[in-house]
Amino acid sequence: MNELPKVLVIEDHSAWRSHFVREFAGWVTLLQARTVEEARQLFAEHPDVRVVALDGCLRRIMGSKPDTLPLIDEFRLTFGGTMIAMSTDEKFRHMMVEAGCTCSLDGKEKLPEEVKRLLAGG
Repeated sequence: MNELPKVLVIEDHSAWRSHFVREFAGWVTLLQARTVEEARQLFAEHPDVRVVALDGCLRRIMGSKPDTLPLIDEFRLTFGGTMIAMSTDEKFRHMMVEAGCTCSLDGKEKLPEEVKRLLAGG
């Protein structure tokens, strides 16, 4: 039996988390983390993750840089798959790509379509 590909989404807003559950149902195994700590734990528990998508800011108050930058640095040490930077802030997306994300999205609603493209070999 073929297992569904695993996608780790690091997102703190419940509305987006619910949206991703609906959009990814049936074609990926969706792993979701709300915090940096949860993301680290899920990443360690699931070394076969194919795609990691990161929100730029997991805190209610945005700082001067994405608070997920340390995760990108850590994950890149062992992860050769695709990491997607998600933020409406262009500066944050740029910083996340510079840190090691493979690509970026300016709208989170685009994530399911981008994951489909990536998993299809695009």
